[in-house]
Amino acid sequence: MKACTKCSVEKPLDVFTRDRTKRDGLNTCCRECTRARDRTYHAANREKVREYAHAYTKQKVENDRERRVRWEEENREFLEAAELKQAERRKKVNYEACARYARRHPEKVRQRNARREALKKGAKVGVVSYSHILERDGYVCHICSLSVAPGDVHFDHVIPLSRSGAHSDENIKVAHSLCNIRKGSKTVDYSRGSTDDVVVPLVNYRGGVMAASTSKKCTRCSKRRKVAQFYKDNSNKSGSSPWCKACERDYAKEYAARKKAEKGAMF
Repeated sequence: MKACTKCSVEKPLDVFTRDRTKRDGLNTCCRECTRARDRTYHAANREKVREYAHAYTKQKVENDRERRVRWEEENREFLEAAELKQAERRKKVNYEACARYARRHPEKVRQRNARREALKKGAKVGVVSYSHILERDGYVCHICSLSVAPGDVHFDHVIPLSRSGAHSDENIKVAHSLCNIRKGSKTVDYSRGSTDDVVVPLVNYRGGVMAASTSKKCTRCSKRRKVAQFYKDNSNKSGSSPWCKACERDYAKEYAARKKAEKGAMF
């Protein structure tokens, strides 16, 4: 027990606050008397208490800032290592989360990426449904007119984005991956089976095996003929002669007749 110096009442020790400056380590006034004294002082000195609290808070913030800056300068290497470790952990977590989302929603990811590329090129962007495009085109390549395997589907912009084409259902069609890559930023001339009137050896897949396009333009007669009507020529990029077999035979006959006439003129 201890007697309070304010109210002169003996009370248990647990009702006194701690005070290290006192011999017994306890304040001379009980908690109740201390609170009453503080309320009276605050009511009589409201402005003074407010100014003191404001100045104390401002000084404490400045001291904390200086202490933090000093600690960061002393532990710069530790902080850099921790930040690098945290960045690697965050990068790994974000990559795994993005990978899980891409596996669950492949169509949404494809549409988001295509939309971003279209916006970068300044193209008009509309609502695109790749499932609707597949249902509409029926897994048929719009470039070579052959069927496309489900694992080889590419969605091609008929009018390229670089040529002010729109990113919309009407401007997107199904194509083989290699057909789409070879087409590039060109447009397709469906009547001639070529791109921009330039013969491109389009390639399609048949049961996982690559097969060349079935037609080609002869550079001598300017007629489009089947690839089988051209002689093989490994020195040419297309793998066949630029002239068709008929033009080759005609040229051989003309050459033989010319040589025969030259030989007869000599005698």
